[in-house]
Amino acid sequence: MNNIGIKLHLVQFLNVNLNINSFNVEVTDNLQSDKFAITTLHNEADSNAFGIQFDLNLSHGEDFNLNIRAIAHFLTDSPYDRDFLDSDFTKVNAPAIAFPYIRTYISNLTLNSGYNPVILPPYNFVEMNKIKEAEKSKAQKKASSSKAKKVQKI
Repeated sequence: MNNIGIKLHLVQFLNVNLNINSFNVEVTDNLQSDKFAITTLHNEADSNAFGIQFDLNLSHGEDFNLNIRAIAHFLTDSPYDRDFLDSDFTKVNAPAIAFPYIRTYISNLTLNSGYNPVILPPYNFVEMNKIKEAEKSKAQKKASSSKAKKVQKI
């Protein structure tokens, strides 16, 4: 893969849904993360731009619920290919570059709403990628094994 110059262009928050049913400022303490998903986005018409989508849900029973969808838009100085989209850069580096903006937004949103700020911990994107790759490999092996069994039965 050629060296491609990449920059974070902007981070957009497309869907922010905050429901708080408590006057207790500590309702934001000890939240549970119900969802944290990252998806690489690309536009076939523009091979100089790609995005990283974050979907996050934090909750505390019925008292607190925060759903966020954000997209970090990246620009490249030259066109990229499919190998780049499947590379560690889009799975590890780009999310790690954008995640601090998500963390800050959530902290400021909860603080400015009159509650203790939610401070998301740092996230290990390298480890997350290893786990996803291991799960993907395991699923592929299982699918191959079941196909081989079907062939043997015939």
